[in-house]
Amino acid sequence: TLSNFYINMTTGFGLWGASNGTNPVFKADLDTCTPDTRTQSAHYVSEFLKDRHPNPEPAPYVSTHSSSAFGRRGVERCMEVLSGLMEFDDGASSSGLKAEHLAVLCAELATPEAASQAVAGGAVGLLASMLDDSSHVVVSHAALNLQRCAVCLEGRLACAEESVSGKLAKCLVNPEPSVQEAAAAALKGVAAEIQGRGAVPAGVVQRIVESMQSLRGKSRVDSVTALSNLCKDSDLCIAALESGAVGQVMKSLRGGAPSEITAALSWLVSLSVPLSGKKTLTEAGALAKLPSLLSSQDDRIRRLASSSLPLLCVHKEAKEAAMPCIGGLITLLTDEDRDIMMNALLALRAICELPAAREKTFKMLAKHPDLFERVKQDQDAALACNRYK
Repeated sequence: TLSNFYINMTTGFGLWGASNGTNPVFKADLDTCTPDTRTQSAHYVSEFLKDRHPNPEPAPYVSTHSSSAFGRRGVERCMEVLSGLMEFDDGASSSGLKAEHLAVLCAELATPEAASQAVAGGAVGLLASMLDDSSHVVVSHAALNLQRCAVCLEGRLACAEESVSGKLAKCLVNPEPSVQEAAAAALKGVAAEIQGRGAVPAGVVQRIVESMQSLRGKSRVDSVTALSNLCKDSDLCIAALESGAVGQVMKSLRGGAPSEITAALSWLVSLSVPLSGKKTLTEAGALAKLPSLLSSQDDRIRRLASSSLPLLCVHKEAKEAAMPCIGGLITLLTDEDRDIMMNALLALRAICELPAAREKTFKMLAKHPDLFERVKQDQDAALACNRYK
């Protein structure tokens, strides 16, 4: 049959991996076949290659050696098969093969070196085209591979382009949870480093914020984490604020799991940098959520909650709203985590610029006369204490 003929032909000449692409005679034959025959042919060839060389390893490519052409180029082989499946796309009949090879490719992209190799070979564009597939399994696998590609600089920059990041943002509103989770994880990877987030268009950030309303669980946590990093860029931060980011922060702080609260606090810190962010967060009542978080058993939550206060407490309205935090901040002055202690000291310094806040703080400190002496054993804390004595 045609499938068996192709396997015999590739065994003898290594044409599947030839540098000039698929054998033109065989490709012309495939064009005249039914969709089922094309899918079956791709399946047979794929299984043959997988069984012949189950553990691909890097090696110089030699087109005359079928072993080199087939098995020792795992990333390239997967991409060649996927490119062929996209070219002879038969819809549902080829979805299973796409998903299978996307899973294999994901395993191949286990290192930054492999990811860089794949990106150089055009993997990001190929995977982005699969985000439009009708099968949610294919879409989720494609997004997971984009996450793997984003571990290298070239991959982050390629994924940050609107043609890719825009499609990932669109996947966040897909009704299938696996697609949402994979897309959120990919966006989180793109935004993890400054080289990636700086290239993401503002419109994509706005679409991510708008999609937050329907996200739950891990997909929401990863999306919030992505946004907290994206909003470290001033322009993207403004875009997020204009899209209703503060409302989503408040939603996560109200009833989220510890991981979601941690991500939301990190996002709150990023949004607190511009003056418009400070004002919007204060008006939304964000400071009222912080007193309970300052006493959390989770070090990360205490650290982020205490670090947000010096950023927020610039205007008089924010200082007044932060006065209920004074008791918790005094308690944190004895925290074993030095960063938390310094955050608490700086927050008190900012809040106590209000006379009413100073009076309240002095009354509470009267119960702990030796507290500041203990704090001043830290050199940086001593400088802060003496300056604002």
